[in-house]
Amino acid sequence: MKKLWMTVGLPRSGKTTSARGMNMPIVNPDSIRLALHGQRFIEESEPMVWAMAKYMVAALFEAGHDDVVLDTTNTTVKRRDEWIDKRWVRKMVVMPATKETCIERANALDDAYILPIIEKMAAQFEPYDWANEDMEWERHI
Repeated sequence: MKKLWMTVGLPRSGKTTSARGMNMPIVNPDSIRLALHGQRFIEESEPMVWAMAKYMVAALFEAGHDDVVLDTTNTTVKRRDEWIDKRWVRKMVVMPATKETCIERANALDDAYILPIIEKMAAQFEPYDWANEDMEWERHI
């Protein structure tokens, strides 16, 4: 069965670093945004960004990959459930970095832009459904 490895964590929690270490093709909406319009975020472009991400995941599986990494925050149940698909199973890679740790990392990188986003996502973060039979979980530090 094909596996979609979904990172789960706040911005600056180590999702991309972990994804790169998995040695699998990666779909990253931040990279799509930069390729599409050269900016971190434009609200009007988000439907296109997410449609492209979904097509990219499906295309990578169609191209013969058994494992694909979706490198994004996935901080809400709704966002995680948008990736339910009969063509693959979801496997979550949880990045347990706290809000405070992510803020420290952003400050160390002089990335003030991301600070309110970390705050917002930490406030909306929804717990994982550990019992969901369609998911398997891994905890990365």
